[in-house]
Amino acid sequence: MMEFQKPKTEEMELEFLLKRKNDDKKEDVEWEPAPIMNCTYYNNDCTQVLATVEGKYIGYLYIIDFSQPFSQPMDNRPIDAIQAPKIATQYLNLVDYGDLLLIGFVDGSWQVRHKYDLKVWLQASAHDRDSGKVRRLCLNMD
Repeated sequence: MMEFQKPKTEEMELEFLLKRKNDDKKEDVEWEPAPIMNCTYYNNDCTQVLATVEGKYIGYLYIIDFSQPFSQPMDNRPIDAIQAPKIATQYLNLVDYGDLLLIGFVDGSWQVRHKYDLKVWLQASAHDRDSGKVRRLCLNMD
């Protein structure tokens, strides 16, 4: 999905070096899409989406921008990926009044992150971590 997740090419392989010498243009690598687990709007204009996926791309929160029309297949790739636990998500919601992102995981843990600094979070576990999925989170300001 993101550039840093592309398969790495051995720089010292003879075939790679010969191909690079003969071919000046860079090839675009197409990846199989990963199933989206959860998504929510990320901004008030509803042009950006925050999503989590399954499969080999699990462990990141992806920000996808839909404000520009897609002219190439590469245009619909995420614009950013934020590190997250490599646990499947069950719930994802951005609470508008506090700019907080609530994430519930299938192992019973949950996280609260701030919209403008998604790399910092509070994490807790409310279930037995074996079979308890967090299906919903809510905030009480009392």
